[in-house]
Amino acid sequence: MNVRVFHALDLATLGPLWWRYGGVMVALWWRYGGVMGALWGQGNTVMDLTKSIEELEGEFWPPPKLESHVAVESHRLRKVPLVNLTVEDLRLLVGQRVGLEYTVPLAMDRLEENPLAAGAMYRGDLLTNVLKLPESFWQLHPELNNRLVEVKLELEALAETIAKELLPSISTFEFR
Repeated sequence: MNVRVFHALDLATLGPLWWRYGGVMVALWWRYGGVMGALWGQGNTVMDLTKSIEELEGEFWPPPKLESHVAVESHRLRKVPLVNLTVEDLRLLVGQRVGLEYTVPLAMDRLEENPLAAGAMYRGDLLTNVLKLPESFWQLHPELNNRLVEVKLELEALAETIAKELLPSISTFEFR
């Protein structure tokens, strides 16, 4: 992994405290001039989680022309700091291909915690939207592809445990 670790003087007087979490380097919150912040980094990507997609991309969309829920929500969520995005927010943004450079790494964090992480639709709906991303995305982001392979392996192990251990046991259990 080629994680860029910054020295304290590069970021703030106190600087962040970095630690490894699921193959990702994360910076502990720091305080500088009254501003709180957090950084997330993997590969050559480092992002300030206190910023929104709109701020990170430097691209400000005009109000949506369509009044559909998806269009309005996608527009609104581009203004939300990354640290505040929920599983449902990530599901919608990834599904709409919005800010993938920022949303997919965060989605992968959630999927590594729980491969069946659920937004508003069903268990595993976040994973479903991640899996629908085009091959070209994964080719450009091999580190994220590797993380997705690990999620796949975890799900396969879970499915095997359910089939071989849990279902036979539950079928013989006498519920009262």
